[in-house]
Amino acid sequence: QCNVVHGGLKPSNILINDAGDACVSDWSMVDFQPSRNREAHRYYSPEAWKGVS
Repeated sequence: QCNVVHGGLKPSNILINDAGDACVSDWSMVDFQPSRNREAHRYYSPEAWKGVS
């Protein structure tokens, strides 16, 4: 919805507060995706993310 890709979402980056709400942490790999094809990042290889072939 906000065109933001976390880039490192894993169980250890999801924190649950006392009210039971999930909070996402570690935004160091965040990327802003202006395009409409926000789901394409799911199919990138690790090499493509790093810019290595």
